[in-house]
Amino acid sequence: RTGAIVTASGKAGYVDFFPNVTLRQAFTPNLILRAALSRAINRANFPQLAPRVLETTEGNTIRVESGNPRLNPTLANNVDAGLEYYIRPLGVISVNGFYKDLTDYRYTLNRQGVYLGLPAIFSSPINARKGELYGVELNWQQQLSFLPGLLGGLGVFANYTYTQGHATFDGTYGGRSRFALPGQSTHMWNASVFYERGPVNLRVAYTKRSDYLDEINADNPALDLYWEGRGQLDVTGSVQLMKGINLFAEGKNLTNTPGVRYFGERFRTYEYEKFGYSIFGGVRVKL
Repeated sequence: RTGAIVTASGKAGYVDFFPNVTLRQAFTPNLILRAALSRAINRANFPQLAPRVLETTEGNTIRVESGNPRLNPTLANNVDAGLEYYIRPLGVISVNGFYKDLTDYRYTLNRQGVYLGLPAIFSSPINARKGELYGVELNWQQQLSFLPGLLGGLGVFANYTYTQGHATFDGTYGGRSRFALPGQSTHMWNASVFYERGPVNLRVAYTKRSDYLDEINADNPALDLYWEGRGQLDVTGSVQLMKGINLFAEGKNLTNTPGVRYFGERFRTYEYEKFGYSIFGGVRVKL
């Protein structure tokens, strides 16, 4: 749009350490407690770091996205603890809690302004001073081998995670200095039924997550951008025809659930996409 192309450069570096302490206590052969203290890092993607400016047009509004070479990696000091009960002959029930103390949490901030005389949205990644993430995870996985006959190949897997998280700005935007963590759903579910017996392997799986914040609007909280939660059904299966030869098939996103982004409230739709479903199969040969 400007017709001008210029070169830009940026440089950054850091050194960090990642200690880890793990505790394991077996109350019985089947009941085990695990706890850990650890430190982890999450680095930005290259487009977020590159000293570049990308201009796109959305109706009568220009969107100006810029990289940030000064963007720091996000560091997390973690506390994890969980209790596991192992079911004979093959299965586990567990509950796990976690807490993450975050430094330099990374998020995308949008600002409204004027660019080349036209209304514009300026978008750039920056770091929040601090943040926290905590929650609990419930898990059940079991092969139902106690069922009679061919039903003994059935199994189940179910998982639920509840998560809360917040980050704190260095400044105040739209009257806020504290906000929910972008990209983090409060509720996540996974469930599947599988069959594994002899040459047959089948699995039906469903995943679901609740709405989550995608981008923050610095001027108006009502224009924060969210992804609507979505669920997805997948099916996979394979049959071993003979040694080293397998016939397989997979179906992805069979529910054809749309991907929806909205501003503040669900009726203010910003993006609506349907990805369709995919079915494919073939023969695997292992030499």
